[in-house]
Amino acid sequence: LIQKLVEAIMILYTLLALLLIIVLVAIFLFNSSFVLISENEVAALEYLGKFEKLLTTGVHFKYPLVHVLKTCVWTQSIEEPDGRVVTKTKHLTKLPKNEVIFDIPNLAVITKDKIRVSVNRILFYRIKDHIKAFYQIDDLLQALQQLANTYLRDAISQLTVEEAVREKQKIQHLVFKSFSDMSEKWGIEITKFDIQDIELPRTFVDAQTKLIVSKTQAEADILKAKTDEEIKLAKVEANLREKEMIAKSNFENQKRDIEISRMKADAEAYSANKVTESKADSVVKLAEAEMKHTRLMKEAGFGNEYFLQKEFTKAWTALATSEGTKMVVIPYESAKFFGASSLSHLQNQS
Repeated sequence: LIQKLVEAIMILYTLLALLLIIVLVAIFLFNSSFVLISENEVAALEYLGKFEKLLTTGVHFKYPLVHVLKTCVWTQSIEEPDGRVVTKTKHLTKLPKNEVIFDIPNLAVITKDKIRVSVNRILFYRIKDHIKAFYQIDDLLQALQQLANTYLRDAISQLTVEEAVREKQKIQHLVFKSFSDMSEKWGIEITKFDIQDIELPRTFVDAQTKLIVSKTQAEADILKAKTDEEIKLAKVEANLREKEMIAKSNFENQKRDIEISRMKADAEAYSANKVTESKADSVVKLAEAEMKHTRLMKEAGFGNEYFLQKEFTKAWTALATSEGTKMVVIPYESAKFFGASSLSHLQNQS
């Protein structure tokens, strides 16, 4: 009885094992029969190792064992935060349809003037023909990285370090143009190539810094000397203008003084002329009045002796009233002209 019980248990375990195997096989066959493709992915379906069709967005049925998805092996170099570069391998059965960013590790490049620089760059690509991307190139990422390195070395090796730093746009254009045939060969389109940074050696940076400082100092000295010279010239010009203005002002003042003097002299001459004319008119009028008076006196019966006595009186009056005259001696013969008809009483008194 015990033996039969053991045999029954063994049969039960065997059946359970078979059932488990059947379930696992069924699950495997079910999973192998359906493929889920997301919106931004494309897969290549092969039948017995030969390409059959591309699988796009949706759920697709395939026959297990005879239908398989094409697998691509992509190798990507990744720069760690500590500066180490590690290589990672990806086994892909689905390739992207959208634009992809490919961050390429820094590349050491020697410029035309033998300066070693480190270039950090990034590449954008989109797969246009997935059949070519699956079958025309084995390792697409590694190929892109190697080509980017080659094109970049060729572009920078023709430039000096200063030209490379200054003309990043030109380098980017040259490298981008070199990828123009990728769509025809591998079904991939390079949409953008960007140089993020060009790192210079520390020694070169220090030397350039010193050179720039020296150049800046020299330019500052030259500018200062030029400024000082301009200030001196400005001062000289200001002094000359000041002297010129002073001379002009003095000339104007002299001219004004001369004009004033001339006007004053003209006014004085005019006044003197008027006074002279007034005096002359007065003399003429006085003479005319005297002539008229003389004529009237003559008509009245006064003789020449009267007029002669009048003239003697004017003369002796002027002589008596002149400065420094204390005594006037009148000749005896002239006494009659002053109203003294006889001086015999003066002689008797004496």
